Amino acid sequence: TQQMMMDQMMQHQQWMWRTYLLLCSAVVIRLLGGLAAVLHWDADWYYPLSVWTSWLAPLLAFEALSRYRGPIAQVGEGKTRST
Repeated sequence: TQQMMMDQMMQHQQWMWRTYLLLCSAVVIRLLGGLAAVLHWDADWYYPLSVWTSWLAPLLAFEALSRYRGPIAQVGEGKTRST
């Protein structure tokens, strides 16, 4: 049962990271908008592309790293808990 709890905590932690990255999409879209202003990009296609990129790129990077390296953080790694 302790292993099941650890697995549930790992799943919860992964979903918390995904949620955090999606919340950060507002910052990413502002950075992309600033980049467009500095580079004088004023195309009709840029805004829809930047909106999709603002949440899709960080989430895809997270998923790729999770698959390549394993879970981002190990809950209770190297620690034992006495009951």
